[in-house]
Amino acid sequence: MANSLLTPEQQQYFKFVNDWHYNTIKNNKVGRDKESGELVTVNAVGIQLGDKIYTVPGYLPDEGRRLTPREARAYWKDKIPQLEKEGKIVPYVDNWVGSDKSQHPLNIMTELNHRFMDSEGQEIPEDAITVELEANNER
Repeated sequence: MANSLLTPEQQQYFKFVNDWHYNTIKNNKVGRDKESGELVTVNAVGIQLGDKIYTVPGYLPDEGRRLTPREARAYWKDKIPQLEKEGKIVPYVDNWVGSDKSQHPLNIMTELNHRFMDSEGQEIPEDAITVELEANNER
């Protein structure tokens, strides 16, 4: 289903994390926060490298853990160039000037992508939830 809330270019930006979401469900590795009960498939994190921002997963379903933003940067920063070269991940060129981070175009795009993902109405099957995650205190 196409995300009519975002332009095709914006949709391409989120393809990597959206595919991660679907694959986490398909592979029955959805996490559940022990404290809040929140279901986790991606836990997206923005990583800035130079003037580019990449949205990457902060949840590693094969390891059954969430990464802090610092851990996510360390995990992904050396992988991003190859993923970009292969066309698997697309950067957002950050030339925005402003002080209210909530108004950053990427934060607005992220909210629209979340709305799209939520509006798809895809139920996560109970048998796909196989990972118990520690409380999300450090995020």
